[in-house]
Amino acid sequence: MKKKGFRSLLFICLGLIATIVFTSAVMMVSPPDPPGRPQAVDVQRDRCKIKYAAPRYDGGSSITGYIIERKYKSSDNWYKVSGKDNPTDLEYTIDGLVEGSEMQFRVRAVNAEGLSDPSKPSDMIMIEDPFVK
Repeated sequence: MKKKGFRSLLFICLGLIATIVFTSAVMMVSPPDPPGRPQAVDVQRDRCKIKYAAPRYDGGSSITGYIIERKYKSSDNWYKVSGKDNPTDLEYTIDGLVEGSEMQFRVRAVNAEGLSDPSKPSDMIMIEDPFVK
């Protein structure tokens, strides 16, 4: 009788340990931290190339891409500019911009769990031909 009770208790304990370990492993994955603040590295009359740093913490899952967003100076609304496929590089060129406009960019990281909060926005960037002043 004692052996049977001990086996039952052992089975229950092992089941609880397995549940705790499994639950802990599942809970370790979360959305990533925000990427670093984007910086303009090349501004032309109709495009801007930005670079940014990877998040400090990937949320326990590999970063699968980045979402680039733009906001005009005269607006409070952010719009996705990175297209259908999220870029995986730590730099991105935004084409089709209007010369003379001022805008900011921000970046979100994507992993299997979801989206990060947005990065801090870039400084305000004037879209202009660098050779015409």
